[in-house]
Amino acid sequence: MKRVIAVVAVVGLAGAVLWTNRTEVVLGVVGFMMKQRADIGPNQDITWATGTDPLGRAPGERPPNVVLILAYDLGWNDLSFGGGGVAGGTVPTPHIDSIAAEGVSFTNGYAANGTCAPSRAALMSGRYGPRFGFEFTPTPPGMMQLAPLRPTPGDHPERAPDRPGAARAA
Repeated sequence: MKRVIAVVAVVGLAGAVLWTNRTEVVLGVVGFMMKQRADIGPNQDITWATGTDPLGRAPGERPPNVVLILAYDLGWNDLSFGGGGVAGGTVPTPHIDSIAAEGVSFTNGYAANGTCAPSRAALMSGRYGPRFGFEFTPTPPGMMQLAPLRPTPGDHPERAPDRPGAARAA
């Protein structure tokens, strides 16, 4: 009888652990199955065709190719080519600096949204997020439970920054 209770306890404990980590377990199983199913071959060299201009123009007469490199989530003074840089310029950005020196650097940029995912979706689609239902950054369900834990200035008025019309604590 003790042995049956021990087996039931072990199985119950294992089930509880699996249920608690069910997302990781399912993703791990799917990943394992995909590795077993799909063979990935070695890299192969590709010879790119240079192509000809359909209008027969010489290479110097063709319009330029445009390559847009978007360094996402940078502040206005995070790159060192503009005289600034992260941590007062102690973190150099030489590769981005060389691209800016050899090409065009846009000094003003506008985002379609103030948060990351909707602004990326707008950049990829060419439309404002609210026009196709992408107005807010998707948030995992567990993240919203943490939002009330973040202190706000109203929680501690004695430590709140000075605001016009705000009463100071004595």
